[in-house]
Order: sequence, then structure tokens, then C-alpha cells
Amino acid sequence: KEWLNIEDKYKLYSDFRKRVLDFSKEHIEKNTNLRFKWEGITKRWRKVVAIKFYKIHEAGKESPTKLQ
Repeated sequence: KEWLNIEDKYKLYSDFRKRVLDFSKEHIEKNTNLRFKWEGITKRWRKVVAIKFYKIHEAGKESPTKLQ
């Protein structure tokens, strides 16, 4: 949120995931041949504290298996 300058928006992680992460991933995959995966990193009480992005690759090539 800090990188995107949206600290005041999306108080709930589920809203951030749906409106920013999932939307962006879908838009990138629809309009380019790039593919990637991401996952929320949790700590105690299932609170997401970070997001890891997998290696970006072109469609049809090596799938993202290792974290970058």
C-alpha cells in the first residue's frame, strides 16, 4: 500500500486483494503475454503482513515455481 500511495484506502485485506492485486493480475494477463503468481504471507492470527510475488514469465514458457 505504501508503494502505491494508497495507505488510506482498502482497510480490509480482502478488498485490497480483490480491487488491486486480482484486478491488476487479470489486466496484465489479458493485455500482455506475461504471467505471474503472488501469495499473501501471514503471521499470527492469519493476518497478512506481506505479499510475495513469483517470478514473472511469458505465457507458454517456464511456470513460476521459485520465489524471486
